[in-house]
Amino acid sequence: MRKKIVAVSMVMAMMLATACGKENSKETTTEVAVSEEAQIVGQFCGVDLTYDPSEYLTLPDYTQIEVTEYEPTEDEVETQLLKYVSSWTHNEEVEKDTVEDGDIVLIDYVGSVDGVEFEGGTASDYELEIGSNAFIDGFESSLIGAKNKEKTTITVTFPDEYSRNPDLQGKEAQFEVNIKGIYKEVSYDMDDASVAENTEYSTVDEYAAVIKEEMKRKYVANMAWQVLFEKCQFSEVPTVAVQAYKVSIKKQFEQNLLLYGMTMDSYLESYGYTQEEFDAEMEATATDYVKQDILLLCLAMDNNISISDEEMTTWGNENYASLGYGSAEELFAYMDTINLKLYIISEKVLDIVEERAVIVPAEETTPEEAGSQETESEEEAISEESVSEEEVTEETETEEETTEEITSE
Repeated sequence: MRKKIVAVSMVMAMMLATACGKENSKETTTEVAVSEEAQIVGQFCGVDLTYDPSEYLTLPDYTQIEVTEYEPTEDEVETQLLKYVSSWTHNEEVEKDTVEDGDIVLIDYVGSVDGVEFEGGTASDYELEIGSNAFIDGFESSLIGAKNKEKTTITVTFPDEYSRNPDLQGKEAQFEVNIKGIYKEVSYDMDDASVAENTEYSTVDEYAAVIKEEMKRKYVANMAWQVLFEKCQFSEVPTVAVQAYKVSIKKQFEQNLLLYGMTMDSYLESYGYTQEEFDAEMEATATDYVKQDILLLCLAMDNNISISDEEMTTWGNENYASLGYGSAEELFAYMDTINLKLYIISEKVLDIVEERAVIVPAEETTPEEAGSQETESEEEAISEESVSEEEVTEETETEEETTEEITSE
């Protein structure tokens, strides 16, 4: 089995997408219609996507996609259950006189420049973790030492480059902040009461049964996608797209290495890569991502899938929690329109692929098919459990994104 620099699902690959562009050998004439889905990807990449993805792939027959049956074990279900429960937290008020670094403060604030309030500078009942860098530099640190249950005024300066509101760039602002309480984050125990509070289910056993079915469904969808992907014969891939993915992957990889106190050189030495092997693996990974992009777009076009702004807003209002956000407003603040539309498209495509899946009992699977699926399952296990290579490739908010936040607009 070849080493894997990164191991992410098709949807995760799409979330990284900066990987589409114009292939020089594929100049498109004005007679070629470019789908809305293709335009979405192209816009997200910051380039015009002037090729039709179907030029690179003729879809294989996907009316029936055979997938070996899967029954999660009790240990697997319990592991997934614990994973969900460990992610549940709530804020509990603490008795403290002053704000310290790491505290969660409940605040109202009003911002102004030269005595005039500005759009997006006002909020009520906002829960802010001090030290999270969710607001512009100086805002959170200025609250350290402030009195609980009292009002304070702080002065900060907006960055010279502030894309959220260019009119505020480089300007000094005053914020009147009312500190309404200090809180700490508290985890839940795994019991019926916690399940009832955080889900629509009443007991741990009931929730575990639902999780088991969810695991089976996700397995079918992901394996059906893999089986279909392996059937595809790509004529070529856009080299610009591959290069764009390589830049994105390398940047994210190096940023996450820093979280572990590592440099690229120390990583290569620790895990036995030469630079040439690393570059070759990155090329293969990027090429694989581009092929998955092409398959995704071809399936979307084949099924007339497109997402309007209204549909995106409705979806966000209904599904923000599934992506780990506390509200739809928070989702829309941290996830740009094109990225979110692309995610929704990938969800719809996976639903279609899942619908076409035909479950085949394990004993009916040919040795070749079984070997292929066992290898895939082994690689998935490595990607989920390894703390060496894959951990440093998890998606994180970049420093640039978090420090540019002043409100969750």
